[in-house]
Amino acid sequence: MSKCDFPDPWVQFSQSASGSGLKSSLAGLNMALSGDWRVQWGILKAGGSFDVGVFQVGVASEQHLGRDSGGRVCVSQVSCEATTGQVDLRLHGGSSWILQPFARHLEAFIRRRIQARLCPTMEDLLETLEQYLQAMKVRLQVNQDLMVDLPLTSRPAVQAESLRLGLKGEVTSVEEPKDPPFDPQPFVVPDHAHFMLTAALSDFTLNSASFSYWAAGLLHTFIDDSMVPASSPVHLNTRSLGAFIPQLPVLFPDLPVVLQVYARTTPTFSFHPGIVTLILPGAIKAFALQANATHTPLFKLHLDSSYQGSVRADGGRLKSSLRMDNLTLTLAATTIGPFKTEALENLSSLTMKMLVLPPLNERLSRGVLLPQSRHVQLVQTAVSVEEGFMDLHSDVELRLNHGHLGQEEC
Repeated sequence: MSKCDFPDPWVQFSQSASGSGLKSSLAGLNMALSGDWRVQWGILKAGGSFDVGVFQVGVASEQHLGRDSGGRVCVSQVSCEATTGQVDLRLHGGSSWILQPFARHLEAFIRRRIQARLCPTMEDLLETLEQYLQAMKVRLQVNQDLMVDLPLTSRPAVQAESLRLGLKGEVTSVEEPKDPPFDPQPFVVPDHAHFMLTAALSDFTLNSASFSYWAAGLLHTFIDDSMVPASSPVHLNTRSLGAFIPQLPVLFPDLPVVLQVYARTTPTFSFHPGIVTLILPGAIKAFALQANATHTPLFKLHLDSSYQGSVRADGGRLKSSLRMDNLTLTLAATTIGPFKTEALENLSSLTMKMLVLPPLNERLSRGVLLPQSRHVQLVQTAVSVEEGFMDLHSDVELRLNHGHLGQEEC
C-alpha cells in the first residue's frame, strides 16, 4: 500500500541580486509505504513485511527568468535547498526483532538518499521546461497569407505580484514580408489586480496585418451582375446605371458592367475608450464588358468610409459588432464625362447598411473561441478597449486529470 499527503506547492515572484524570476517551494510532503523484506546470509534466510513513513519532505528553489537571442523565455536554477524530516521504518515477521535495531541506520540512509535526489530532480524538471521553451515557435502562421512574429522585446519584467512579458506582435505577409511604414507606440497595460491574467493587443498588430494584406494586393475583389440579387432594383449594366449616370447607356448601350473594388491605401484601425474604429480608404473602378470580352474603362470613384465597433467576451468567445459612421463617394477619374455622385453615394450607403453589414454582424456576433486547452481554461473573462490598445483580463482554471491533489494513492 502507498499513500501520499501532497501539500499545495507555493510559488511567488522574486527580485533579488541574482536576478528576477520565481521562488517555489513544497513543504510538508508525507509518504507511507508498505512492502516485503528479505535477508539471506549464507544458509540463513529471513523475511517479513515492513512499513515506512517519511515525514516533512520539502524543497525550496529559486529560478531566474531571462530572454535568449531568439526572443524566447529562458529559465535557469539559481539555488535549491532540500529538507527531509523524520523517517520511521518498522519491520514485521521473521527475525525482525533482531534486525529492528539496525533500522535506525536504514532510516538515516533513506533520509540522505531522498534529500540528495530532490534538487537534482528539480534541475531535471527545469531542463525539460527549458527544452520545451526552446522548441516554442516565435513566428506563427495565422492563415495561408499571414504570419505573426511574437518574440520577446525585452527580458521578462518581474514585480512583487506580477510577471509582464512584452511581445512584438507584428503581422507580415507569408509571400512578401515587409515592415509596415509605421512604428508601434508604447502603452501601459492597467493592473487588473482581481484577475490572474491580462493580455493586451495594440492597434499596431491589427494595422500591421492590414498593411500586409494591402501590400500583398489581397484587398480587392471584382463584382458583376451575377452577384447582385435578382430582386434588386439596380443591376450592373449600362441601362440600369443610366438612372445615376445619364450618358452611360448612350455611350455604351446594353452592356454589362464590372466593378473592381479595392483599398487605395492601408485600412487603419484605432482603439479608443470603449470603441474600435476602422477607416477604409477604398476605390471603385467601373468597366463596360464588350461582346469580345474586352473591359473598357468607364470611371473611378473614391469610396471613403469609417466604422465603429465594440468588443466583448461572452461564453468563452470573443464577440463584436460593427456599424457604419460615414460613407463618401467622389469622382476621381472618368472617360465618359463628369456626373453627379450624390445618388450613387446614397445607394452605396444603403447597400452597406442593408446588405453588407447585417450578415457581417451576424458572423461577428458568433465570435471566435478564446484560447483554451484540455487542462487550462479562461473563466470570468472580460474585455476592455482603451486608448491605443485592447486588453483581455481573466481568471485561469486548471483541470488536472486526477482532480484535487490531496491524500492520494502514489
